[in-house]
Amino acid sequence: MARDKGKTLQARVDAEYAHRFAVLAAAKGISESALVRQATDKILAEAEGQIDALKAEVRARLRADEEKAFAELDSLAGSSSTREGTVAREGAMNEKP
Repeated sequence: MARDKGKTLQARVDAEYAHRFAVLAAAKGISESALVRQATDKILAEAEGQIDALKAEVRARLRADEEKAFAELDSLAGSSSTREGTVAREGAMNEKP
């Protein structure tokens, strides 16, 4: 049975950053790939411990995008301050995901 090698993650960095990364991996006695895995494991563990905060950030971005879309649509219709548009936006913002 073939062994799954997994997915490759790549990051574009400048030459000095790449050199510093290689030096650190060598100093630790591990491959650069192993150092990337350690770093990403740490980032994922931290993020997974902050799911509620991440959800709040996502909600805030979605609301901002939603408001921008409503404003753009209102500007097309020439009715950015209509009562109906305001009520619809407020209702959409108060819905829970």
